[in-house]
Amino acid sequence: MRSNEFFYVGLGLLGLGFSTFAAYIAYSLSALHLGGTPTCPIIFDMPACVIVFVCYVLITIAWGMALVKKQGRWSQIFFAAGLMPAFLLALIGASGEIFGFANCPATDTGFPKCFISLIFLIALTLGWVVLSVSKERSLKVKI
Repeated sequence: MRSNEFFYVGLGLLGLGFSTFAAYIAYSLSALHLGGTPTCPIIFDMPACVIVFVCYVLITIAWGMALVKKQGRWSQIFFAAGLMPAFLLALIGASGEIFGFANCPATDTGFPKCFISLIFLIALTLGWVVLSVSKERSLKVKI
């Protein structure tokens, strides 16, 4: 029983750390763009990095709720509301980089950040699914 608790807390801290780090990176990119240096593509008169920042904040809130054992309907809503637009933007950006119709902000080494965002979102989603499924199974065993 104790190992399940360590698993939940460890996975929750890992998800919270990843999402907080991603939100920080998106925030720094947004601040750079809003400060006058055009770094992000514009979508509906809004820089894409600002949209991604808000999405990562929603995902971070959902992981925080899961960490304090409040993984219910609201945490699922926060996670889904943050995941869908960010995943869609990262997928469009990554495929655009591959096929040449979009240009993502790049790291100092030239690696497109939309690939990094896509990898982070896939990892966060896998962690969320594992946490959700394992909690459902443990609840079934307890009853």
